[in-house]
Amino acid sequence: MLLRLLAPMLALVLGACASTPPDSLYQSLGGEPGVRRLVDEVVHELHTDPRINALFKDTDDAYFKERLFEQICELSGGGCSYTGLDMEEAHSGMQLTETDFNFFVDDLRTGMTRAGVSIGAQNRLLALFRPMHGDVLHK
Repeated sequence: MLLRLLAPMLALVLGACASTPPDSLYQSLGGEPGVRRLVDEVVHELHTDPRINALFKDTDDAYFKERLFEQICELSGGGCSYTGLDMEEAHSGMQLTETDFNFFVDDLRTGMTRAGVSIGAQNRLLALFRPMHGDVLHK
């Protein structure tokens, strides 16, 4: 008798567990507020890094921040759509080098750390950016 009463409850609990989505990278980044904080920190790093800040001196920060937010949100599974230029077009004529790219990654990592992003989430996000490497160099 007790088993007949508990069986439906157990089915509900197991069903709820099965339908709960796994932790997304977007959630690990702190959702919208976390990604916006991350973007603010990264843009701050890019502007204060004497190694590459000249590349960002004429940047429209509001536009850049929003596109970077969209890109990170989309890549990390946050349900956003990136509306900016593709990476090759966005970096056309800049003649970025491997060194420039590495400095950007340094600043991205520093910004993520300042925003409180865990090392695991940092590595997951960096892995999603890695395929864009060839689209931004020497264009």
